[in-house]
Amino acid sequence: MRTRQVKPFSDMPSPRAVMPEVAVAKRVGSFVEVEEGFSEEHARAEAKRCLSCRGCLGCGLCAAVCQPGAIDFSQQDEEMELVVGGIVLTPGIRRSAPMLSDGLGYGKYHDVLTGPEFELVLSEQGPFGGMVLRPSDGDVPARAIFLVCDVSPPVTGAGLSESRYLSLRYAVELAGSASARVSGMEVVVLCPDLGKRKRRVASVIARHPSVQLWHGDVRSISQVDSEGMLAVEWSERGAIRRDEFEMVVLCAGLKFSPGVCRWARKLGLRLDDVVFWPAARAVEAVGQGIVLSGLKLAGDALTKGR
Repeated sequence: MRTRQVKPFSDMPSPRAVMPEVAVAKRVGSFVEVEEGFSEEHARAEAKRCLSCRGCLGCGLCAAVCQPGAIDFSQQDEEMELVVGGIVLTPGIRRSAPMLSDGLGYGKYHDVLTGPEFELVLSEQGPFGGMVLRPSDGDVPARAIFLVCDVSPPVTGAGLSESRYLSLRYAVELAGSASARVSGMEVVVLCPDLGKRKRRVASVIARHPSVQLWHGDVRSISQVDSEGMLAVEWSERGAIRRDEFEMVVLCAGLKFSPGVCRWARKLGLRLDDVVFWPAARAVEAVGQGIVLSGLKLAGDALTKGR
């Protein structure tokens, strides 16, 4: 398109609507969504601003309304080769809905969190500024347990084993991050039977020697006193076990998305060698190879990927 065809317009629609947000004083102490969403009135007004191009017609309207002047019609396609210290791929992973029944206490007890919620606790931009604190009273927990839960709807065979294995690796990384933040904190990961993947569990735990791995299927979580201690009950080889913790984190239903699998095949990477990095630590991986949106490829996979 020639520059002379790009003409200024004085009859443009109303300014862009501003997304309403929860006040800072309220959101720093909770997990509520920051953006509240548009009302119907604001949504309709925002929709009317659409130029409805449906494909470039050469009208130049987009260039006319782009205040930074980022649109250059004279620019041509070109191939570029960049030398960088790290690569971040962001197709993400799938999180299947966990079976958060009343027995697990989620939504009932303040100190029972999901994995993504605990990632917010670890985040410097989270409600506690990166400090590991109990939501109920702001105290630092001395004992925390990370539960590897099944997914809903249930899956069977290798699918369940794979999901549990990925969830275990995720839980171990969260537990390891918590232990690193709080000196002397006791962290436990409780995981059901992993079937044929048992042999690989040792290598997962070896990365975080401070994390204890217990085996069993969680039965219930209850609050035992006014101090907020949480009693976790689980079954292990037919025996019923019970212990008390100050914080419980539910880790469930992780699977690699189709996008991750496609990219891994294209780059010749083996996803079996992935090390999970919580979102709060993902920036640490930059400069260390290839990072899958918080999931760092390690070992032979990382070397091959380079």
